[in-house]
Amino acid sequence: MSTPDRDNYEMAPQAERDVEKAKQVEEEEAGWTGLGKDELLAVADTPAWNWTRNVLLVLFWVTWVAMLIAAIWIVVTVPRCPDVEWWEKNVVYQVEPRSFYDTGDDGVGDLKGIKEKLGYLEELNVKNLYINSIFAQANGTNTYPGNHIVDFKAVDENLGTIEDFDALIVAAGESSIKVILEFIPNHSSDQHPWFMDSKANATGPKADYYIWSDNGGSETIGDSGEPAWTNVPGRGYYYHSMDPSLPDLNYNNEDLRKEITDAMNYWLELGVDGMVITNVDSVVDSVGENSRRRRQVAVSNETVIGETMAPTMALSEALTTTMPEPEPETTKSTNMAGADTNMNGGETSSPEPEPTYVVLEDDKVVQDRIAQWREVFTDNSYLGKYRLLLTSGADSIESAVTQYGSEDRLLADMPLNIQFLESISGTPSGDDISASIEAWEEAKENIDEKTASRWNSWMLSNNNVNRLAKRCSSGLVNVMNTLLLTLPGTPIVMYGEELGMQGNTDNDNFNQLAPMSWASSKNANFSKATPWKALDSKWMENNVEELKKDDMSTLNIFKSLVNIHLESPVVAGTFDLISSSNNGMAYLRRLRDWPTYLVVLNFGSSDEEFEFPSDRVRDEVEAVLSTDGKFTGKDLNVQTMTLAGQQAAIFKFKAIQ
Repeated sequence: MSTPDRDNYEMAPQAERDVEKAKQVEEEEAGWTGLGKDELLAVADTPAWNWTRNVLLVLFWVTWVAMLIAAIWIVVTVPRCPDVEWWEKNVVYQVEPRSFYDTGDDGVGDLKGIKEKLGYLEELNVKNLYINSIFAQANGTNTYPGNHIVDFKAVDENLGTIEDFDALIVAAGESSIKVILEFIPNHSSDQHPWFMDSKANATGPKADYYIWSDNGGSETIGDSGEPAWTNVPGRGYYYHSMDPSLPDLNYNNEDLRKEITDAMNYWLELGVDGMVITNVDSVVDSVGENSRRRRQVAVSNETVIGETMAPTMALSEALTTTMPEPEPETTKSTNMAGADTNMNGGETSSPEPEPTYVVLEDDKVVQDRIAQWREVFTDNSYLGKYRLLLTSGADSIESAVTQYGSEDRLLADMPLNIQFLESISGTPSGDDISASIEAWEEAKENIDEKTASRWNSWMLSNNNVNRLAKRCSSGLVNVMNTLLLTLPGTPIVMYGEELGMQGNTDNDNFNQLAPMSWASSKNANFSKATPWKALDSKWMENNVEELKKDDMSTLNIFKSLVNIHLESPVVAGTFDLISSSNNGMAYLRRLRDWPTYLVVLNFGSSDEEFEFPSDRVRDEVEAVLSTDGKFTGKDLNVQTMTLAGQQAAIFKFKAIQ
């Protein structure tokens, strides 16, 4: 049977009536042009359509005007959040990597451990992570953890690998946590290849990377009396401001300075958000005949305060202006810009004449070093990625604030206020603490107006001093944490301070580096192996697992304080001291259009009475936090109040204009 030819296939003709019908439909469609104008008006011009149109038109304009009025009202009346940087707003949490969490089961914390515990930082609402030195270390060193550096561009093998560090940076970024790394520029290990070359060859390229002398000098290591010069037979004496195994680098050598800035650049390119450059005051290499001059100059009748001396011609020419007369004792407030204000928020007149601030030669050298580092940080900063430069190291407040720079020279974003930390021990005094706060502010003001406005930092402990609970009292932890997180500036918190850790009982200088207390289980759940440092003396009760269960624990109070710190008046408002005594202290944190916060602290062991004037504190306030749970609710009258010993309370109320 043959296949039909589909190409030649013809359909059967349609019925004649179908063709006619299709033609009729086509003609009708082609002839339809819609309703005409008159026809459309006739249809639309009916009472129902007119009423509907008018109602919709009125509703449109009423809604539009209402939205416009609401938008204007919101813009005008709703308080604006202060414009602050990430490092100004958020708490900085300092971690010793060897003591935070061990994932390698060798008893030493590591970078993977920090990464694994980022969730804990999120629970604390902490957004800035400050990690102590992670650089490659010499073998067999037990003193000064993190300082025995043999490679400024490598991770210590006990902490992990560079890949582990990359993974930590990525994970922190995903959690919106900024990573700040400690950088120690003053010295290296005596096992560093630089020192090995310098010691072996007095004429080699690394010979002047360190400070050498044929005869040494008379300097000692701090107050220890131990000599700061060590002899190498056939080579001479090298200088070390710390242990002999930590020779000081010679910053008079240009090649050495470049090696250090290259190392900083290396870590910034890896993604760190900032650095704390420690021991910066020690990079001044004025040793031997030009021994370092560590004193603050304040001039009155040609006298150097702190060290009386007959002024040389050069010094007397530099010190030409006497200090102003002391201000009368009045209650002042300090805003985040550091300017003095009266109780009504207006500017007070500045004392006349303005002081002339004299920067010591050593501090000028430190400033020059910081300026070189600042260039590296600036070169690595771009839109959305600002690189933070913090400095640490000065033996006086006056020297520390010079690290800010001046109004025409930005240096450190913040020098760490170590002096505040060092002033707190035993039973703190409200008068002493308020004086320490004021001293920092006044030192900034003495430089220039720009520096007076620079951001503050505060800390109560770090990796070099005993824990707060050991220096003072475990009963004061909540009070001091309340102080720290409500002062005007960035709080820097050492890991474990939120638990009230005390340090271990080992008789060494680093008992404060006891491993983090995570749980009541073996080794505080820090490691499966014996920890590198003995556990905290209170680890069984003061650990994360146990303290989470108690709403009034130091941990949960700390969490509340972090959230209070993030409130705009506490982040960026004025600081108004309204009461200070030996045992107590009270102050206001105020910001225009926002509620006022009243912070009341009792450092003593017995009840303390406070009385606040009605023009400063309203008679109806709301309790925000009470460390003993005594104050709760709204509409409280605290103009006359009693606060129990070693307790703190925070209230808020509508601002008094």
